[in-house]
Amino acid sequence: GGADHKYLQMFVKQWAVGMGWKATIEAPVPGGAVDVLLSKGKVTIACEISMTTSTEHEIGNLKKCLDGGFSFVVSLCQETEHMRQIETAARDEFSRAELSRLRFFTQPNFFAFIEELDAKTAAKETTVRGYKVKVKYRPIEADEQAKKMGDVAAVVAKSLGRKIGR
Repeated sequence: GGADHKYLQMFVKQWAVGMGWKATIEAPVPGGAVDVLLSKGKVTIACEISMTTSTEHEIGNLKKCLDGGFSFVVSLCQETEHMRQIETAARDEFSRAELSRLRFFTQPNFFAFIEELDAKTAAKETTVRGYKVKVKYRPIEADEQAKKMGDVAAVVAKSLGRKIGR
């Protein structure tokens, strides 16, 4: 990918690491590599970032990731229209079982999905002194999420500026 693709890879990685996920850019899988691979506990998410590639190319990437056996496979797009085209093609291409593992997002919705997953997996029930205690977490509010994403974007931009020599 080009500079925008690499920037989004770094942005997703930095944000995910900040949320406690292990993140690998260009993780090897049979048939190629995943743009960003996220893992936390038993949950794995293969993220394919689509900027300008064709829908057919992206369907091939999704198939490669589905074959890799990840919990979820995400097509992450900057443009809503491009995302919809890939999603429509995927609905024609993949089985119902495969579609249940596929997700199609633009950047803000992707981060909300990760936070929702974190909240679901963090909920637990324990016994304390003979009493059952249920703990449930909920994702952060949209304005707090936007601030957090802005902070991460600033850190990534600053670190990329150092690498480029600015």
